[in-house]
Amino acid sequence: MNAVKLTRGAHDALHAFRLQRGKLEALRKSCANAQDLSFLGWWMWTIGVFRKFLADSAFFAMFKAITFEPDSLGRYLDEIGEPDPFTRGCDAAEACLDVAIEHIQLHGLDHRVREPADAAADQHSQGAQTVLEREQRRPSPSGDINDLSISFRIDGAPPSPQIIKVTANQPVIISRLEYLLPDERCMISQEFSLEGESIDVPLSKQCIDELYKAPRPTGSTYDGSVIFRITTSAGGGTRTYTFPAYISALLADGVAYWRAKGSKDFVGGA
Repeated sequence: MNAVKLTRGAHDALHAFRLQRGKLEALRKSCANAQDLSFLGWWMWTIGVFRKFLADSAFFAMFKAITFEPDSLGRYLDEIGEPDPFTRGCDAAEACLDVAIEHIQLHGLDHRVREPADAAADQHSQGAQTVLEREQRRPSPSGDINDLSISFRIDGAPPSPQIIKVTANQPVIISRLEYLLPDERCMISQEFSLEGESIDVPLSKQCIDELYKAPRPTGSTYDGSVIFRITTSAGGGTRTYTFPAYISALLADGVAYWRAKGSKDFVGGA
């Protein structure tokens, strides 16, 4: 069977799955079991790659059904000298990733999977229009945007909610928070109408999950680096501020969460 001509999205999918396949090969040698945080992070990320590109596929269902921990059948297999549950699970995961990669090579992506650039462009266009209409209808806070001094700090840790603490030297309006990849592609955004000199901007757990699991451009690495961009208004003017952060796995009470972290304080000023 001849392979179809692959779209850019299909090439991104192949890169993402191959990267996870290669990481698994290394992790199975360095991790003792499935409770290792490195392996846990890999598993959660791979779930995100499947959801992004093959959400409705049999391959995703197969992957989610894989167990890396002992069960009744596993104990029997242990007794007759078969590999341990972690090794069996890794074998099954590698096979599942291999068939997913082969499927994409031969058939490309499902037509329902949109090209990431198209989706991001639509989202940015719609969001920008919404913000513009809202700014035109709303009175501006007092003060001068040129005299604005403002700082941002990420507070909190899962399972408690996380926030971006915004502190300014005059009243400001926070209208938009964007979640960006390191190349500044916006993957998802939130609209707000928050005003004051000290503002708690809520970070969405769902948005953090989607940002962390979003496949990176071909050639880049999955190091958890991200960027937040906040749209701020004061004195009739509008500015955007971007600041770097990273996302890492956090284990609390036996449950894995993604946690956003940044420098202690990011300061922006005139």
